[in-house]
Parts: sequence; structure tokens; C-alpha cells
Amino acid sequence: MLNLSHIAVPVYLIVAGYFLSWRTRSYRRCVTQPIIRLVPLHLFWLGIYIVHYEVTMRFAWDWGPQILFNGGPAYHLWFLPALLVALILVAVTSRVAGLWGALLVCAILAAIGLSRGAFHDMLGMPGTAQRAGILMAPMFVWMGAAMRAFFPDRVDRRMIWAIVAVLIVMQAVENAVFSHLSAGHVMIVRAFPLTMFATGAAVFLAIRSIPASLWPQWLVEQSRCTLGVYAVHLLVIYSIGGWIVPTGPVSLLLLVAIVLAISSLIARAMTMIRPLQRFVI
Repeated sequence: MLNLSHIAVPVYLIVAGYFLSWRTRSYRRCVTQPIIRLVPLHLFWLGIYIVHYEVTMRFAWDWGPQILFNGGPAYHLWFLPALLVALILVAVTSRVAGLWGALLVCAILAAIGLSRGAFHDMLGMPGTAQRAGILMAPMFVWMGAAMRAFFPDRVDRRMIWAIVAVLIVMQAVENAVFSHLSAGHVMIVRAFPLTMFATGAAVFLAIRSIPASLWPQWLVEQSRCTLGVYAVHLLVIYSIGGWIVPTGPVSLLLLVAIVLAISSLIARAMTMIRPLQRFVI
């Protein structure tokens, strides 16, 4: 379950890259548009989590500038600054050197990210293993942009889903090997194992292979506020986590379903309040 949940953010990054219109933007818009879109959203949710933490926990926390990147108690918000950096980097480098030139930059950053994350302990690197998401994100955004430019619109559905199944198994094996070789100290860095590049791309293509007619309308409408669901779901977990303590697969799935339902309702409600729409859509 944990391995499967880690696929969500890479797929979201690939989707963001797929819709990144770097060819039609000026250099200025390549920089300013992501900032205008993501910085207020990030600060809004970060503020919500800081207030919640201060009111409910009443423990000291280091509120230094690093929380702008790691989220502090809202640790899942690392995704937003990583997305911001990735969108700007891929757009600007693609305009300067084309997609292949941008690939070189993104690949170098991803290699550094792997050395600080999944491969950290195995390579005997100093310090502590980290997620290194801000280094890994540009590669996934580039993959989305490249698939938009070079990949066919349709792929064989059965083939791509079979590939997804194989890659998920390979990812589980890779994580098990990493955990063994690193004495179990890689829980936080499993979000970006080496196989995640192929897995994220395959899942994205598999989702695109599903005909539009098979998607329920309510799910299509709910997809507009997936960013809000992601942002608020940890707050829901903090709020109800003491009521349902997972003791096995069934109780874990129940908790996931409840958190998803409540988070979705909150995000949908926020879409109906105009000043709050930009923070969930």
C-alpha cells in the first residue's frame, strides 16, 4: 500500500509537465506564472498547518525558513516548492537548450537526488538520507513535457497495464533490497526509488489509455480539486487519527477511505467559496 501511494506525486508531476506550455511562454512568464500560481497556495496551506499545530500540539517547533521547503508539520507540502522549482527549471532550460538540453540538467539533478535519497546509505554518503524531492521533481516534469512532444496519443491498453503491474512488483523488490542494505533506514526516501521513473511514466500512460466514456462524471468533477484533497488530507489524518488506529489491511483501508471522503468533501466545499477556490483547484 505504501509503495502504491508513493506513485501519486510522480504521476502528478508528470501531468504538470505534460501541460507545461513552455514553447508559447516568454522567459518572464515561465518564471512568474508558477510563482503566482503556487506560492500563495503553498503559504496558505502552510499557515493552516502551523496554526493547527500551535493550537493542538503546543510543542516547540523550529519555525525556521527551512519549513518553506520541507513543510514542517505539513511535511507533505514539500511537493509544492518542488513543483514550483521543477516547472520553472524545465520551462526555462527547454527554451534555452530544447527538451534534450533540459534532459541533461534534469538527469544530473536526479542523479544527485538519488545519491542523497534512495542510494544514500548504500553509497556510504555522509549525513542522513533525505527525500530530495526538489532535486527529483524536474525529471518527472520533463518526462511529462517529453511525452507530450514525442509520445503517441494512444498506447495498447492491455500492454501498458501489464507493464504497470510488472513495474510495481519491481519497485516493491527494489524497496525491499534498499531497506535490507540500508538497515531499514530508508522509509522516507522510498518515494523516489530508481524504478519510479518508469513506473510513474507507465501509470500516466495507463491512465490516459482509459477511454473518456469510462470515467464517471462525478469523478471527473472531483478531479478539479485533487490538489485541495492532497493539501488537506494530512490535516484530516491529524484530526481523526486517534479514533481509528490501523491494526491490519482492513482497518488501514477503512482509514484511507474515511480520510479520502472527508478530504474530498472539504475540498469540494472550498470550491464553492470564491476566495478559497484558488487554494484547491
